[in-house]
This record gives sequence, C-alpha cells and structure tokens, in this order.
Amino acid sequence: MLMLLQLCIGAQSSYAQQEFPAYCEVNAQLNVRNQPSAKAYRMGQLSPGNIIVVDDWVVGADKKQWARFTYNDKQAYVAYRYLIYRSPVVTKTEPVRQVEHSRDSWSWHRCWYYLKLVMRVAVFLFILLVVITLKDFLIGGAVFCAILAAAGAFVFAVLGWGASTGASVGVCVGGVLALWMFVQQYASEYSGLFLFIYRIVSLPFYILNQLQLFLSAPWRFLLKNKTGLLSGDPSVLRSILLCLEVLLTIAITPLRVVNAIYFNAVHFVADFYNLLYEVIAPSDYDEGRKGIFTWLLMLVVRFAKYPVWHGFLLFIECCFWTFVDIFIPAITLYHGTDASASDSILSAYNRNRDIRSSSTWQTGTFSSSNSSWAGHGVYFGSSRGTAMGYATDPYRMQDSPVVIVCRVSYFPRISYALAPDIVYWNTGDRGTHYKINNWCNKKESYVCGEWWNKFGGYWEYCMFDDSGRYDFPWRIRAIYSYNLFTGILQRTKGGMAHWLFRHEVWKDLAEW
Repeated sequence: MLMLLQLCIGAQSSYAQQEFPAYCEVNAQLNVRNQPSAKAYRMGQLSPGNIIVVDDWVVGADKKQWARFTYNDKQAYVAYRYLIYRSPVVTKTEPVRQVEHSRDSWSWHRCWYYLKLVMRVAVFLFILLVVITLKDFLIGGAVFCAILAAAGAFVFAVLGWGASTGASVGVCVGGVLALWMFVQQYASEYSGLFLFIYRIVSLPFYILNQLQLFLSAPWRFLLKNKTGLLSGDPSVLRSILLCLEVLLTIAITPLRVVNAIYFNAVHFVADFYNLLYEVIAPSDYDEGRKGIFTWLLMLVVRFAKYPVWHGFLLFIECCFWTFVDIFIPAITLYHGTDASASDSILSAYNRNRDIRSSSTWQTGTFSSSNSSWAGHGVYFGSSRGTAMGYATDPYRMQDSPVVIVCRVSYFPRISYALAPDIVYWNTGDRGTHYKINNWCNKKESYVCGEWWNKFGGYWEYCMFDDSGRYDFPWRIRAIYSYNLFTGILQRTKGGMAHWLFRHEVWKDLAEW
C-alpha cells in the first residue's frame, strides 16, 4: 500500500512539474470524451501521431488522469496516459481545430460529416412532408389511440391489472387498427408514389440499359432494311458481326454488371413490396381478408409466410440471377399486355386464390403471341413506349393495359436483316411465320429475333417459342409491372412466382 501511494504521489508530482498549455502527441487510438470519465459521451477519436494542445490535466471521477484540451471549439478530455508530453506552448494562440483521424484523411471525414448533415436534413424534410401529407390521418389516428388508451386504462384498473398497462395495450391495439384502416384507404395511392419515385431514380439506369443495348451491337441501326450487301444469305457478314458482338459484350462487362445489380435489386424491392402488402392487406380470405378479427389472428402467420420466408427465397433468387446476368448477356425489355394476363404471368399458383379459381392462363410463365409478326414467340420492346403500344391495342382496352418490365437473356440473337431472304420477307403481315422459327430457332439455334418494325417504327424482340410454352422460361424474368390506366404499381397478390425454384427452369437449363 505504501509503495502504491508513493507511485501515485510520484506520478502527480511529475505532472505538476510539466508546464501547460503544452504540445502532446497521441500514441494510441484515443476516444475523446466531454467529461473526464470513460463513461462520458464520446465526441470523436484521435489517431496515433496527432498533436494536440493540452490546457491542463485533471483527476477524473474514476481516479485516473485526464488531459483537458479544446476539440472542435469545445472543451474535451482524453486519457493522459496515452499522451507523450513534447513541449510547452511558448506563445498562446487560438487552438487549432482538431481532426478525428490523421491529417491524410481530413478531407474524407469532413465530407462524411457534411454528408451526414445533408442526410439528416433530407430525413427531416421527408418526415415533415409525410406529416403534412398525412396530417388528417395522423390526427384521427392519435385521437383513436387516445380513446382506446383511456378505455384500456379504465378496464385494467377495474380488473386490478394496472391502468398504465391497460393504456399501453390500448395504444398498441389502436395503432394496429389505425394502420389497417390506413392501408385499406391509402395503399393504392402510395403505390403510385412508389412508382413515381422509381421513375425519377431509374432514369440514369434506363439510359445505361439503352447504352448497353447500343454498345453490344452499334451497327444495329444500319440493319433496319435488307438491301444491297444484305440481300440473299449474308452468312460471312453474319459470322463476323456475331464475333464482334461477343467481343463487345465482354468489353462492356462493367456496364452489364451495374445494370444486373440495379435491375435485380429493383425486382427485390418491388416484389418485397407485394409481400409486405400481403401482410397488411391480405388477398386470401382465410389469411385475414374476412374481417378485422381474422386479420389480427393471422397477422403473425402472414408475416412469417410472406416477408420472412418468401422474402428470403426472393433474396436468393435475385442474387442468383444477378450472377447469371454477368455471364449470360441479359437486357431489360418491356412487354405490354392486359391486367388479367399480367396477373397470370406473374402470380404463383399456390399463393393466389383468385388466379386458381378464375384464370384460363398458364400461371407463372409467358404465353406466345397470336400475332406472330416476327415469328411465334413472346414479344418485347426495347423502350417503354413500344410496350405501351402493345398494351393499348383496342382489344385490350376492356381490361386495364399493363406493362411488364423484364430481364431477358436474349443471346444468341439474330437480326432478320442478316438472315436469308426467306426469313426477312416472311416478317410482318405478309408471310408464313413458321418459316422464321424453322430457320432461326430450330436450324440455327437462335433464341431471339430482332427486327425493325417499319409499320410501327420501333425495334421488336421475339423470344422464339415453337411449342406453345416458352421453351426457356429462365430467359425471361419479370421485375415488376405497372398499370397504364391507374398509373400505379400493379399488385401481384401473394407475391410474384419464384422463377428460380421451378422444375421447368432447371430442366430447361440442363437442356440448354
């Protein structure tokens, strides 16, 4: 004990002999506190090699020595035992603003500080906007919760269970019921808000998608019509351009990776929205659509089934297809159809009772077009406007027109201007279209035909299908769909079908 006391006295006397303010060097990663205590609020960090101006040292509540100094214009403290005393400050000057890390990283941490500030302001403005937009609902919900809280407090007090417990239960029940009423009334409106935000955010990626399509075959716009050197069967030119396309596709791999990650992430967000929608506004009567009591009773079951289980499968699926898109060239294309067809294409048969009872379509897959202007198969446009033209055909106007955004693995692809004359001259409304499939798909093993539809003035893509069911369903994966009449995201009841976890997909992958 005597020895310990002598050490403490010696240490304090050594501190007393030092002149302050003084320059001290940090020799460890050191937390900066607002009080001389290890439990005090952490204001930041200092890195080894930082030089600080210590005003004095103090003994904290934990009986340890702390150095007092100025940190970002505020009084702060660090553990003195991690400092190396250098020399006293001869001339007192305004203390230099300290940095959190080494001088080399000053600019990065300053940028991060301002970025966090901007993010906080953005979050505040977003919350303010939500409050202003939903002020009527929030006021009504608060009143509703207050009434239930008072009722719960009264009932629990009478039963002897505690008024505060009853008030808490009343607020929770009121919050759940208010949320249920909100979704029933406003959910579709916020589907439109979600789609509006997505369109703004997706504009750069829409451009990148078009850029990928152009860079993979920049000569596409010279192949609109079959004339001159393209007459007959330009097999040599076709082979040369195919080799160049392979090389260009490899060269733009970074661009393809960005598009693959982005659009598969969009697929996850859009379908997870469907799964969350199923928790709050169930489409199945047995899972909560009958009324509020069934809704409450099945709430946990719906949450475990949709966002947890199917959300996990959706995440695995999106990761897998992102990986596939990197090695097998894929592009985002647009398919126009009507609402009933869209529901059948996207829905999982076992998770959508309405589809099981009413649909005549084959669920979870695309069906071939009856028009077959460029062969028998599934048709896509390279732009949203083309798909909107498909969706607003007169015979679809009785049902809501819908655009389905898809990832399409369209390689190897054939431009009809590079095909023999018998193929090119059977496009449009003037030929027998099975000849297109016989040469392109069966003989040459192309999976997609590309042609310039001069009647409509746009590029079209036909994913060949000779058997009445799309031969390679893994090559077409829907991301989301939206309704052109309502202008909102088209809900897929029960969530979209998992294209990855299907026997047909793996069978076709094995055959391919």
